[in-house]
Order: sequence, then structure tokens, then C-alpha cells
Amino acid sequence: MSGIRIIYAYFEKEDAIEFIEIYFKGDKENEDKKRIKKYSG
Repeated sequence: MSGIRIIYAYFEKEDAIEFIEIYFKGDKENEDKKRIKKYSG
């Protein structure tokens, strides 16, 4: 049994972390890649 996955973005210039998504791995197979790409620039 797996646990919880936390997805976040780290911005080095600002030394800041922004929360993107949290989910239980048993409910969802993969993270929302489309949502993550919004944070990658």
C-alpha cells in the first residue's frame, strides 16, 4: 500500500515553494501534468 504524493514547484530566484497538488496514490495513478506545466514557465 502506498501513501500520499505531494506535488510542488520550487522557484530558486524567489527561494519560494508553491503547493500544486496533493493526492492519495491509491485514488489517482499520476499527477496532473497539465497543471504542473503551468508552473514550469
